[in-house]
Amino acid sequence: MALSQELSPLRQLPGPARLVLTVFLLAVGLGYLAALVQLHLQDSRGGTLLPTVADVILKYTGKQWLETAPPPAVSQLERLIMGPIEGVPWNGTGSMAAAFFHKDGAGFKREYEQADEATKERLMAERNGEREALRLWIRLEDDAQRRAAYEADRFVPPPEAAPKIITPHYRDPDGAIKVRSILTDRCARCHAAGAEQENYPLETYDQIAKYLVVPPTPVVPPGGGWVSVATPISLEKLAQSTHAHLLSFAVLFSATGFLFALTGYPALVRYLLAPAVLLALVADVSLWWLARLSDHYGPYFAMIIPLTGGIAGTALVLQILLTTFHLYTARGKTILACLLLLAVIFGTAVYVQYVQPALQAKRIQPHAAKLVDTTSERGRNN
Repeated sequence: MALSQELSPLRQLPGPARLVLTVFLLAVGLGYLAALVQLHLQDSRGGTLLPTVADVILKYTGKQWLETAPPPAVSQLERLIMGPIEGVPWNGTGSMAAAFFHKDGAGFKREYEQADEATKERLMAERNGEREALRLWIRLEDDAQRRAAYEADRFVPPPEAAPKIITPHYRDPDGAIKVRSILTDRCARCHAAGAEQENYPLETYDQIAKYLVVPPTPVVPPGGGWVSVATPISLEKLAQSTHAHLLSFAVLFSATGFLFALTGYPALVRYLLAPAVLLALVADVSLWWLARLSDHYGPYFAMIIPLTGGIAGTALVLQILLTTFHLYTARGKTILACLLLLAVIFGTAVYVQYVQPALQAKRIQPHAAKLVDTTSERGRNN
């Protein structure tokens, strides 16, 4: 039998207690919104508000559906260095090219923004020259020769392929390039002991070598199929994410579900909605592991992840809104409705003014980055 609005335990709480619960529910909502922003920054690749199904499949399985043969495979280090400067996640499954430009930690962004057009073109060409030099070094077939060039900090590229423009202090007078210095300044500064990414060190050749392995070029089945094109999320990262979600998020969603269970809505509604977020969370995390560990069915498990995530988000919004409105009388509900309307108007304005243009820019940035690389290539060949 459903509780009446008057007999609901939440409605019987004193005003200050109901106000605390209201602020708590709003804080959970804002925290979930921040989680969606993080999801966009980490996993959304094509300028979409949230990751697409293809993005999710690629993250957890490393696979894409292909009907034609992909370009020849390259090592992970080359892929990260030569990737787009913008428009993809800043991590090991996206691109690290920005470390040579506005995320170099050495003032490139400030210098570039203050420079004239000719200087901007030179700066871009120099940094692209660094990347091209590293690509030539990475593609050396003789590992002993590659190691020796790294240890001596002296790589002599073929004259016909050597970048014409490169940051001056990375090139010796005779044309040899200081590849170890480039890797130290652009990569190891974050991938070193005590640094932000110390779990993935790049301070020695032996540490770098595992990222130099070129995987076999994937074979596309006749008529198309799921083909491995990238490295999926590591088991270490997956375990860390699982730990965070099943402990911290589970506590918060238990609290929101418990509060909704104490409202006066019909029993069937409370039975369905109160545990919905927790159940969707458990299903979501389970699908992460099924997608990651299942070679054949992984992409199909990954396809369901956006659905369970959507169910969790929708149920949480309903829990927060319905519980918050339930706490107050008609006058309080009217005030809440007005505040909610103002929040929707403000959110819409922010989306139109800032978010939508940023998404549009993100959609075209990969193409702009490729154009810059092509322009720099023409400059080196002239």
